[in-house]
Amino acid sequence: MALSTEVNITVNPPYHLRDGATPSHFTSSNLPWITGTWHTTHSTNPEEQLGKRNARICLSLIRGTNSVSSDSEGSDSDMEPDKDRILAVRSYQNLHSSAIQDVGQTDLFLDELDQGFTQVNGPIMRQRWEIIAWGKEGQLEEWMNDDGSGWIVDNSGEARPDWRNSYVVVYIGNDLGKLRNVGEGTIEIWDRFGPSGPLREETVEKIREALQALGGKDERFAKLAQRLQRMRMDEGRKIEDDARLRDH
Repeated sequence: MALSTEVNITVNPPYHLRDGATPSHFTSSNLPWITGTWHTTHSTNPEEQLGKRNARICLSLIRGTNSVSSDSEGSDSDMEPDKDRILAVRSYQNLHSSAIQDVGQTDLFLDELDQGFTQVNGPIMRQRWEIIAWGKEGQLEEWMNDDGSGWIVDNSGEARPDWRNSYVVVYIGNDLGKLRNVGEGTIEIWDRFGPSGPLREETVEKIREALQALGGKDERFAKLAQRLQRMRMDEGRKIEDDARLRDH
Protein backbone atom coordinates (compact mmCIF):
# COMPACT_ATOMS: atom_id res chain seq x y z
CA MET A 1 0.00 0.00 0.00
CA ALA A 2 1.33 3.42 -0.98
CA LEU A 3 1.70 5.70 2.03
CA SER A 4 0.47 9.27 1.73
CA THR A 5 2.84 12.21 1.42
CA GLU A 6 0.10 14.84 1.12
CA VAL A 7 0.16 17.73 3.55
CA ASN A 8 -2.17 20.55 4.53
CA ILE A 9 -0.30 23.72 5.46
CA THR A 10 -1.64 26.17 8.02
CA VAL A 11 0.57 29.14 8.93
CA ASN A 12 -0.28 31.31 11.93
CA PRO A 13 0.62 34.99 11.63
CA PRO A 14 3.60 36.04 13.74
CA TYR A 15 2.84 38.30 16.66
CA HIS A 16 3.36 41.61 14.86
CA LEU A 17 0.88 40.65 12.11
CA ARG A 18 -1.95 39.60 14.44
CA ASP A 19 -4.87 41.84 15.28
CA GLY A 20 -4.55 40.87 18.93
CA ALA A 21 -2.98 38.36 21.26
CA THR A 22 -4.28 34.80 20.91
CA PRO A 23 -3.94 31.84 23.26
CA SER A 24 -0.59 30.09 23.11
CA HIS A 25 -0.14 26.73 21.41
CA PHE A 26 2.57 25.86 23.88
CA THR A 27 2.53 25.16 27.59
CA SER A 28 5.12 23.68 29.88
CA SER A 29 3.33 20.33 29.66
CA ASN A 30 3.66 19.97 25.89
CA LEU A 31 7.11 21.49 25.38
CA PRO A 32 8.89 18.11 25.00
CA TRP A 33 7.47 17.48 21.49
CA ILE A 34 9.87 20.01 19.98
CA THR A 35 12.99 18.67 21.68
CA GLY A 36 15.64 16.71 19.83
CA THR A 37 17.59 17.37 16.64
CA TRP A 38 16.16 19.06 13.55
CA HIS A 39 17.70 19.73 10.14
CA THR A 40 17.69 23.42 9.25
CA THR A 41 16.75 22.92 5.61
CA HIS A 42 15.61 26.40 4.52
CA SER A 43 16.38 29.92 5.67
CA THR A 44 15.92 33.53 4.60
CA ASN A 45 19.18 34.53 6.28
CA PRO A 46 21.95 34.77 3.65
CA GLU A 47 24.62 34.28 6.33
CA GLU A 48 23.16 30.85 7.10
CA GLN A 49 23.48 29.90 3.42
CA LEU A 50 27.08 31.06 2.98
CA GLY A 51 29.84 28.48 3.35
CA LYS A 52 27.74 26.06 5.42
CA ARG A 53 26.19 22.65 4.87
CA ASN A 54 24.20 20.13 6.89
CA ALA A 55 22.97 22.65 9.45
CA ARG A 56 21.26 21.25 12.53
CA ILE A 57 19.61 22.67 15.60
CA CYS A 58 19.33 20.58 18.76
CA LEU A 59 16.70 21.61 21.32
CA SER A 60 16.86 20.35 24.90
CA LEU A 61 14.21 20.92 27.56
CA ILE A 62 15.61 22.04 30.91
CA ARG A 63 13.03 21.91 33.67
CA GLY A 64 12.94 24.72 36.20
CA THR A 65 11.61 24.76 39.73
CA ASN A 66 8.66 27.02 38.81
CA SER A 67 6.08 26.72 36.06
CA VAL A 68 6.50 28.92 32.98
CA SER A 69 4.79 32.28 33.02
CA SER A 70 4.98 35.52 31.09
CA ASP A 71 3.77 39.08 31.47
CA SER A 72 2.34 41.21 28.70
CA GLU A 73 4.96 43.93 29.07
CA GLY A 74 7.94 41.66 28.30
CA SER A 75 9.74 42.73 31.46
CA ASP A 76 12.79 41.12 32.98
CA SER A 77 10.55 38.76 34.97
CA ASP A 78 10.57 36.34 32.06
CA MET A 79 14.33 35.91 32.47
CA GLU A 80 14.22 34.15 35.83
CA PRO A 81 16.48 31.08 35.72
CA ASP A 82 14.09 28.77 37.62
CA LYS A 83 11.55 28.48 34.79
CA ASP A 84 11.38 25.75 32.18
CA ARG A 85 13.53 26.67 29.23
CA ILE A 86 14.74 25.35 25.90
CA LEU A 87 18.48 25.18 25.23
CA ALA A 88 19.09 25.58 21.48
CA VAL A 89 22.45 24.55 20.03
CA ARG A 90 23.20 25.09 16.34
CA SER A 91 25.85 23.17 14.40
CA TYR A 92 26.98 22.75 10.81
CA GLN A 93 29.84 21.59 8.57
CA ASN A 94 31.74 23.98 6.35
CA LEU A 95 32.11 23.20 2.67
CA HIS A 96 35.58 21.67 2.87
CA SER A 97 35.68 19.83 6.19
CA SER A 98 33.81 17.00 7.87
CA ALA A 99 34.32 18.56 11.31
CA ILE A 100 31.16 19.61 13.15
CA GLN A 101 31.15 23.30 14.07
CA ASP A 102 29.03 24.38 17.05
CA VAL A 103 27.65 27.89 16.61
CA GLY A 104 26.81 28.45 20.26
CA GLN A 105 23.97 28.08 22.73
CA THR A 106 20.77 30.06 23.05
CA ASP A 107 18.50 29.97 26.11
CA LEU A 108 14.81 30.32 25.28
CA PHE A 109 11.92 30.76 27.69
CA LEU A 110 8.33 30.01 26.81
CA ASP A 111 6.42 33.20 26.04
CA GLU A 112 2.76 32.25 26.15
CA LEU A 113 1.39 35.55 24.86
CA ASP A 114 3.51 35.39 21.73
CA GLN A 115 3.03 31.70 20.90
CA GLY A 116 6.76 31.16 20.96
CA PHE A 117 9.94 31.59 22.91
CA THR A 118 11.94 34.57 24.13
CA GLN A 119 15.72 34.58 23.93
CA VAL A 120 17.23 35.65 27.21
CA ASN A 121 20.94 36.11 26.52
CA GLY A 122 20.61 39.50 24.86
CA PRO A 123 20.44 42.42 27.35
CA ILE A 124 19.51 45.08 24.77
CA MET A 125 18.20 43.34 21.68
CA ARG A 126 16.26 40.16 22.34
CA GLN A 127 14.71 37.72 19.89
CA ARG A 128 11.34 36.03 19.82
CA TRP A 129 11.31 32.60 18.21
CA GLU A 130 7.76 31.92 17.05
CA ILE A 131 6.67 28.54 15.70
CA ILE A 132 4.15 29.71 13.13
CA ALA A 133 3.53 26.35 11.42
CA TRP A 134 4.15 22.72 12.23
CA GLY A 135 2.91 19.33 11.13
CA LYS A 136 3.77 16.10 9.35
CA GLU A 137 4.11 15.38 5.65
CA GLY A 138 1.53 12.67 4.99
CA GLN A 139 -2.11 11.94 5.78
CA LEU A 140 -3.30 9.02 7.89
CA GLU A 141 -6.13 6.73 6.80
CA GLU A 142 -9.20 6.57 9.04
CA TRP A 143 -8.04 3.28 10.53
CA MET A 144 -4.62 4.65 11.47
CA ASN A 145 -3.89 6.13 14.89
CA ASP A 146 -0.92 8.31 15.80
CA ASP A 147 -0.35 7.84 19.54
CA GLY A 148 2.65 10.18 19.62
CA SER A 149 5.17 7.38 20.25
CA GLY A 150 6.62 7.37 16.73
CA TRP A 151 4.47 4.41 15.73
CA ILE A 152 1.21 4.24 13.78
CA VAL A 153 -1.28 1.70 15.16
CA ASP A 154 -4.18 0.21 13.18
CA ASN A 155 -7.52 -1.09 14.46
CA SER A 156 -6.11 -4.58 15.02
CA GLY A 157 -3.31 -3.25 17.21
CA GLU A 158 -0.58 -3.81 14.61
CA ALA A 159 2.02 -1.04 14.65
CA ARG A 160 4.38 0.33 12.02
CA PRO A 161 6.98 3.12 12.23
CA ASP A 162 5.61 6.57 11.44
CA TRP A 163 6.92 7.28 7.92
CA ARG A 164 6.04 10.97 7.91
CA ASN A 165 8.44 13.90 8.14
CA SER A 166 7.86 16.28 11.02
CA TYR A 167 8.49 19.95 10.28
CA VAL A 168 8.22 23.34 11.94
CA VAL A 169 8.34 26.82 10.43
CA VAL A 170 10.02 29.34 12.72
CA TYR A 171 9.96 33.13 12.58
CA ILE A 172 12.76 34.78 14.55
CA GLY A 173 11.97 38.44 15.14
CA ASN A 174 13.86 41.08 17.08
CA ASP A 175 12.59 42.99 20.11
CA LEU A 176 13.91 46.19 21.64
CA GLY A 177 12.07 46.68 24.91
CA LYS A 178 8.39 47.22 24.13
CA LEU A 179 9.13 47.91 20.47
CA ARG A 180 8.33 44.74 18.54
CA ASN A 181 9.60 43.52 15.18
CA VAL A 182 12.75 45.64 14.94
CA GLY A 183 14.13 44.73 11.50
CA GLU A 184 12.69 42.08 9.24
CA GLY A 185 13.70 38.96 11.16
CA THR A 186 14.39 35.48 9.78
CA ILE A 187 12.22 32.57 8.64
CA GLU A 188 13.51 29.00 8.89
CA ILE A 189 12.14 25.53 8.16
CA TRP A 190 13.24 22.76 10.50
CA ASP A 191 12.74 19.21 9.25
CA ARG A 192 13.02 15.97 11.18
CA PHE A 193 13.70 13.63 8.26
CA GLY A 194 11.60 10.52 7.88
CA PRO A 195 12.75 7.38 6.04
CA SER A 196 12.20 9.08 2.67
CA GLY A 197 14.52 12.00 3.42
CA PRO A 198 13.76 15.75 3.52
CA LEU A 199 10.46 17.44 2.77
CA ARG A 200 9.33 17.29 -0.84
CA GLU A 201 9.75 20.48 -2.84
CA GLU A 202 5.96 20.56 -3.31
CA THR A 203 5.53 20.82 0.45
CA VAL A 204 8.15 23.56 0.74
CA GLU A 205 6.42 25.53 -2.02
CA LYS A 206 3.09 25.27 -0.17
CA ILE A 207 4.81 26.65 2.93
CA ARG A 208 6.36 29.49 0.93
CA GLU A 209 3.01 30.41 -0.64
CA ALA A 210 1.27 30.38 2.75
CA LEU A 211 3.96 32.65 4.19
CA GLN A 212 3.71 35.10 1.30
CA ALA A 213 -0.07 35.22 1.76
CA LEU A 214 0.48 36.60 5.27
CA GLY A 215 2.38 39.55 3.86
CA GLY A 216 -0.74 41.53 2.98
CA LYS A 217 -0.34 43.45 6.23
CA ASP A 218 3.42 43.80 6.02
CA GLU A 219 5.30 44.17 2.73
CA ARG A 220 8.59 43.39 4.45
CA PHE A 221 7.29 40.00 5.60
CA ALA A 222 6.10 39.12 2.09
CA LYS A 223 9.50 39.97 0.64
CA LEU A 224 11.18 38.01 3.42
CA ALA A 225 9.13 34.92 2.57
CA GLN A 226 10.21 35.18 -1.07
CA ARG A 227 13.83 34.80 0.02
CA LEU A 228 13.30 31.42 1.68
CA GLN A 229 16.05 29.28 0.17
CA ARG A 230 17.18 25.68 0.52
CA MET A 231 20.32 25.15 2.59
CA ARG A 232 23.17 23.00 1.33
CA MET A 233 22.70 19.36 2.35
CA ASP A 234 24.66 16.21 1.57
CA GLU A 235 25.56 12.94 3.30
CA GLY A 236 28.35 14.43 5.41
CA ARG A 237 26.42 13.69 8.62
CA LYS A 238 24.78 10.46 7.46
CA ILE A 239 25.98 8.45 10.46
CA GLU A 240 24.07 10.81 12.79
CA ASP A 241 20.97 10.66 10.59
CA ASP A 242 21.01 6.86 10.37
CA ALA A 243 21.30 6.61 14.15
CA ARG A 244 18.29 8.87 14.64
CA LEU A 245 16.24 6.85 12.14
CA ARG A 246 17.09 3.65 14.03
CA ASP A 247 15.97 5.25 17.27
CA HIS A 248 12.84 6.53 15.52
